[in-house]
Amino acid sequence: MTAKLPEAARDAFGLDLAAKFMATVNTQGEPNIAPVITTYPWDDRTLIFGDFLMRKTKENLLRQAEAPVSVSVMTLKYEAFEVRGRFLGFETRGSKFDRISNKDLFRYSAIGLLRGVGTITVDQVNAMPMKKLGIALEWLTTRMAARRPKDLPVGASIHPVVRRKVGVLMGAKFLAVARGTFAEQFPVLCLQPAGKDYVVFRTKLVRDRRKSLKEGDRVAISVFTLDPQAYQLKGEFAGYRRSRGFEVGLVRVTSVWTQVPPIPGAQITYRG
Repeated sequence: MTAKLPEAARDAFGLDLAAKFMATVNTQGEPNIAPVITTYPWDDRTLIFGDFLMRKTKENLLRQAEAPVSVSVMTLKYEAFEVRGRFLGFETRGSKFDRISNKDLFRYSAIGLLRGVGTITVDQVNAMPMKKLGIALEWLTTRMAARRPKDLPVGASIHPVVRRKVGVLMGAKFLAVARGTFAEQFPVLCLQPAGKDYVVFRTKLVRDRRKSLKEGDRVAISVFTLDPQAYQLKGEFAGYRRSRGFEVGLVRVTSVWTQVPPIPGAQITYRG
C-alpha cells in the first residue's frame, strides 16, 4: 500500500539546496548509501531522481523487480525525513525525464550526462526531528568522547583528509543499515573519527533509530560536506560504550570510497 508524502516532506524534497541520500542493499545483504541530490517529488505518492553518478546504487536497484529503497532528505534548517518505498524503473524520455534534465545541474554542468530518470513509489514516511542546539551539543560531546577502545579489532585506516571531513560540523552525515532486503537510514551529524580505523556517534538525537542498531550489523555511512566532497565509509557496528561519561556508538571501518568526481566510486586505501 502506498503512503502520502506530508506537505513538509514534499517541500523538503522539492528543494534544490538540500542533502538527499539513497540507501540500497546488494545481493550479499550489505548496505550502500550515496548522495542523490537529483531526487524530487513527482506527486504526493511518488519521488523521481536522475541516473547520475550512482553506479553501485543503480546495480542494487536493478537486482530485483520493485527493489526496496530508502531515500532521505535534510534541509538547511535541519528538517529531515526518510521515505521507504519501491523502485519502479528508469525512463529515458517523457515528462519525468524532461523535468530532471531541465535542472541547472544538467543544463550547465560539464561533469556528466543524465542517463535516465528513476521512479520510486512511497510506502512509508518517517520524520526525524532535530534542533540546532541539540546538534551542536551532540557534536561537541561526541568530539570529547571520540576515543578508540584498545580491545577492539583493527579496521581499515582512514586517510587523514577523509578523517578531517568526517569530523566537520557543517555537513550532512547519514548512516544506513541493512534490514533484510531493504536498508533504513538516519542522520549521524555528530560523527567523529576515533583513531585511524573507527568512527563514533552519540545516541541522543533520533534515539529510537540509533538504538535499533545491533552489534555486528553491517553499516554504510555517507559524509557530504559543503566543499562539496563526499565519501562513503563501510563497516561493522561494534556496539555502544561509555567514553568520558557519554554513551557512543562505534563503527569499525572496513573500506572507504569516493562519491564525487573526478573518480566517483573509487576505493581509497591508506596504510598510514
